[in-house]
Amino acid sequence: MRIGFEVFNIEFNCSRATTSRALEQIRVVYSRGFAFLLCMVSFTAQGKIGDSEELKSFISSPPIITKLIYSHYYPGKTKKYPPVFSFVEWQPDAFVRIESTNLNDVVRALTDKVRRGEINARYGGVYWLAEPSSRSFFVWDSELNQADSNNLVFSSVSESLGGLSDLINFGIEHAEIGAIRWEGDSFGYTNSAGGNTWLLSGEMLADNGGRAESLDLALTLFQKDYAIPRKWRWSIDYSYDKPLSLRYLPSRVTTSLIVGAHKQVLDEFRILEIEATNQAIPESSFHPSVFVPASIYTKFVITNNGVEYYALGSWHMQWKPNDPRILQPHDQRIKHVRIIYFIFAVMLFGPIIFLLARRRASNQTR
Repeated sequence: MRIGFEVFNIEFNCSRATTSRALEQIRVVYSRGFAFLLCMVSFTAQGKIGDSEELKSFISSPPIITKLIYSHYYPGKTKKYPPVFSFVEWQPDAFVRIESTNLNDVVRALTDKVRRGEINARYGGVYWLAEPSSRSFFVWDSELNQADSNNLVFSSVSESLGGLSDLINFGIEHAEIGAIRWEGDSFGYTNSAGGNTWLLSGEMLADNGGRAESLDLALTLFQKDYAIPRKWRWSIDYSYDKPLSLRYLPSRVTTSLIVGAHKQVLDEFRILEIEATNQAIPESSFHPSVFVPASIYTKFVITNNGVEYYALGSWHMQWKPNDPRILQPHDQRIKHVRIIYFIFAVMLFGPIIFLLARRRASNQTR
């Protein structure tokens, strides 16, 4: 448009006698300039699809993600491990992730009043976890209650964020979000946790059009229980089956283990929708009240004194600080409760069954 306006200013000063000819020149210049701009816009948009430089920039410094819906599954093992769908909002100091094996549960994440997927979230020093199956949610404020961080809320939220980082890093596992730094098309990264140390090195490969095609990733694990380091080599392939709003991002990320000359597919991410911004998301958007219906959920709070829950207008102690159940995931707690019920049932009905069986045996011998 700038070309057209400059020509317009020049031609407008022509004499009245040449007005018609000037207008005709203006129309030609405008049409040519507009066509040129359209071509440039089209070329630029197409050139950004899968652009490897843009993808590397995203991995090193992701934008604030206001909406992300994706699936994670294991090809060839979907009967044993069904796909898990996730809804995510993320920024450097906060995130919320809703997980479910039903896509509708995450697609309707902000409209349904009844949650059907597990929710893990953090904002600032507050960690919280919601379990629809038990209609309960747990909160741990690490600043107000500086209890042992090895509690069920911290463990669950950290594990959920770790799974999310695998996608936001586009297949680079065992690395924090935004921690990868590139030197050209390569990177090196060291991560230590739980007495184990991961050494990662990778190289991004692009096709002839500059589109990110794959990532060659080498991993070395120095594990505290092993004297010899363990090594793997992975290939992360990028596909662009579904156009996304961030056009340079691949919609499918497939990780394979390299064994000799063969590839063994491990898992795959598929991005269904993603929206990003440069504006920070308000902290209130990550609060449990946005996602958890307080009227049908029981609230548990991890404190320095143990686990307390709110019911009938007052707080009650659930577990003491030294109770090992505080550190157990919900599924393990259910298993323990079932075992207790089973033992109780055996003690209650066992003698009755024994007497009935004995009476039946005596009747048969008569």
